[in-house]
Amino acid sequence: MSNDIEKTRLPDKYFDQFLKSNDSKIHKQAIGIILKHADEKKSYSQLLKNDEANISHMLSIFKDITQDKCQSKSEFEFLRKIGTKTVKYTKEKQYQKIVDLGYNLVVDNLLVSLGLVGEEYKKMKLEDFYSKHLPDDIYAQYVLLEIMAINPDYNWKRDDKIIHQSLVLAGMCFMDIYEYIHDMNESEEDDDLEDETEDEFKLPEKNELYYEAMDMANAGEYKTAIKLLQVAIKIDPEFVDAYVGLTAVYRDMGNLKKEKECADIGFELTKKQFPKWPSEMPWGMIENRAFMRSICDKAMTAQISGDQKTAEELYRLLLKMNPGDNQGIRYLIAGMLEGISPDDVDKMTDEGNEKQDWSAQEKMVARQNKIHKFWKEPKYD
Repeated sequence: MSNDIEKTRLPDKYFDQFLKSNDSKIHKQAIGIILKHADEKKSYSQLLKNDEANISHMLSIFKDITQDKCQSKSEFEFLRKIGTKTVKYTKEKQYQKIVDLGYNLVVDNLLVSLGLVGEEYKKMKLEDFYSKHLPDDIYAQYVLLEIMAINPDYNWKRDDKIIHQSLVLAGMCFMDIYEYIHDMNESEEDDDLEDETEDEFKLPEKNELYYEAMDMANAGEYKTAIKLLQVAIKIDPEFVDAYVGLTAVYRDMGNLKKEKECADIGFELTKKQFPKWPSEMPWGMIENRAFMRSICDKAMTAQISGDQKTAEELYRLLLKMNPGDNQGIRYLIAGMLEGISPDDVDKMTDEGNEKQDWSAQEKMVARQNKIHKFWKEPKYD
């Protein structure tokens, strides 16, 4: 995001001072001018006098949160983790990491509360969506929080006074955005169900988030795809589709470590769903596909990591449960037995699709199946 806030039309020099000035008075003055446009200058001046108004204090108290204060066990564990990390980062003076924790919290909640779904969202950047849907004061604070969290030009290696001013500003932005989300959600609950504007701020379903994320990934918007899938997981921590989606995104990004982590989680959730593997799991049943993809993801990451035994067991399992193999598992196992990676098998498929000729793959399957007997093609009447 650029350093200026379009709605307020402030000169760049104030943001430059906010980003880099080593003079605490100039830094504070720049913050005041920026916040004046959001009617928050007076509030900030008052908060500066309160030692507990900084974001480090606000987040660190989560380490002592009790489960009865949370809506779910996953939320409880997540907030405790945030609190523990904040305490650690505070001791290490890693202030940008603290602000990043707060920034990610508000972004996750904004994604859910604003209902980032639909054709309109696909055509705009995340900041453009916020600019359109958030009121000026909240949007300005969102921008400031983002600058402090992820802008590499924001200088956190300044004197203690500037650090204090920055952490208090981050705390104020964090709390004001959360209050806005809370008020917005309360007003939604009070709205009549037939209100014409209800759909605009409808809480997105986890499946909608998954499909939106996959569209974003296909367009190369990987960071947005990851964020949407993370929100889907917050809605349902055992949503296998989301981990299948994350696995695919990290695979496209070439991040094998994260790909494997997500594949492992998705596979464990699938095993939890099926303590004993069923004799049949047809691909034709839509509800089976996420589970079948997660098993395949586990097999592929095992193969790439050199664990051919596990990969072969899982490929064979999928072929046993779904002998029609409209998932294409026979090509993966045949490729593995010929020393070909899953990526190379995908390239063979793409070439076959382009030429409308899949004979190379079919011959590979025939060669390896004759030796290893992993697949028996069903006979159809």
